[in-house]
Amino acid sequence: MMPGGHKIELQEFSPKLRASLLDVRNYPEQPASVEEIETHFALVFLTERHAYKVKKPILWYDMDFRSVAARRFHCEEEVRLNRQLAPATYLGVDTVGCDSSGRLRWNDSEAVMEYVVAMRRLPAEQMLDVALNHRPITPPERNALVRMILQFHESASVFAVAGDDYVVHLRRYVDAHHELLARHRYGLPAELLGALRVLQLRVLNRGDAAFRRRADGGFIRECHGDLRPEHICLAEPPCAIDRLEFSRSLRTMDVIEEWALLCLECIRLGHTEFADALAGAALGGDEPGAEVWPFYLSKRALAKAKLCIWHLDDPDYAERCPWPELAERCLELGLSALENT
Repeated sequence: MMPGGHKIELQEFSPKLRASLLDVRNYPEQPASVEEIETHFALVFLTERHAYKVKKPILWYDMDFRSVAARRFHCEEEVRLNRQLAPATYLGVDTVGCDSSGRLRWNDSEAVMEYVVAMRRLPAEQMLDVALNHRPITPPERNALVRMILQFHESASVFAVAGDDYVVHLRRYVDAHHELLARHRYGLPAELLGALRVLQLRVLNRGDAAFRRRADGGFIRECHGDLRPEHICLAEPPCAIDRLEFSRSLRTMDVIEEWALLCLECIRLGHTEFADALAGAALGGDEPGAEVWPFYLSKRALAKAKLCIWHLDDPDYAERCPWPELAERCLELGLSALENT
C-alpha cells in the first residue's frame, strides 16, 4: 500500500534516557563500553555481549511508534517474529526507566519509561555483507544459508489470495510506485521510469498466468520482508534478524520474490557472482519460479528506489546520501533484469 500524503513526524527521544543507556554503570552485565548505532527507526546500544534496541517515537507514513504502548507492542512483535529465524539471538523485551532518585532501573514495574528488545550480539565479521567484502563465502556456508531460508519459507504461513486478485495487486503496485517516483521534486529520469514501467507491465500482461499459478499454488507467504545481507549472520547455525514486524503486508510476498530481494541487494553491493549462486540454489530447476524471477528482481529494484527517494522527504536524512543517484541505480538494475524478457 502506498501512502496517501506526506506523513512524517519524529518526536525527540528522551535525552536523559539516551545518556543513561550510554553509561556503562547502568547495565547489570557491567560492560567495559557501550556503543550506540542510530538507524532510521531505532537506537541500538551495543555492549560486548548484547545489543539493546529501542524504537524511536516516529510516525513514518503508516508506521506509528509515537506512543509507548505502540512501541511496546512492536518490540514484542519483533521478538515473536524474529525468534523463527534467530531463536538464540532474541532474548526478550526488557523495560528501562528511572526511579525516584533518578537512577536507571531495568525491569522495574514502577520505573517504566521505555521498552527494549534485548538480543545477543552477533559477530560483525560473520554478517553476510561484511563477509562478502572481506573473504570468499565457502560452499558449506552458502549451503547452510540456503537451507535456512528454504526451511523458513517451507514453514511460513500461506497468504490465501486468488490468482486473479494477485495479478491485479501486482499491476497496482507497479502503477503506484511509478506514480510516486515520477513526482517532479525527486528529479528522476522520466525516460528511465517510462521504459521500466512499460517492461514491467508487459511482463505482467504476457505472463499473468504464471503469477496466477504462484498465488493459487500457495507460494505467497508471510516471509521475512527485509532479507538483506546485513541482516544475515553466517555463524553456525546461520540466522537472520530484523524481520519486518511493523507491517504484515510488507513481509507477505512470493517466496521467490524474497530470494530476488536478497539477490538484488547482493548485486547492489557488487557481488553478482554470489547472487547468481543464490539464485541458482533458490530456483533449483523450478521452472515456474524461473519464469517470474526477472519481474520480481525488477519489483524489488522499484521498491528499493522508492525507499531511497523517500529519504528526501525526511529533513534529518535528506542530505546524508545522494538519494536520487542511488534510486536511479536501482531503477537501472530493474530495467536490466527485464531487458531480455
